[in-house]
Amino acid sequence: MLRSTSVVAQYHAALQGQSLAILPCFIAAQDPRLTPVLSAEVAITRSFWMYCHEDLYRLKRVSLLWDFMREAAERNQALFAGRAGELITDGV
Repeated sequence: MLRSTSVVAQYHAALQGQSLAILPCFIAAQDPRLTPVLSAEVAITRSFWMYCHEDLYRLKRVSLLWDFMREAAERNQALFAGRAGELITDGV
């Protein structure tokens, strides 16, 4: 039995046939060697949060990075939800 909080370790264990793994769609959908199982029986909703101290956000470089990350996440919502297979980088 593998116990790990590392998604990378879980991913590699699943590839080697050592275990089932609950992987984010944006990782699992990219690898044709993985097969979804129990997708009708199990649904997991994950949240992604961003945080920045107000004083740091006032720095131009920090606010630019924040906006870039937010826009990239918004453009790739389908990938995060398992409805699309490729990362969208156009316009970001």
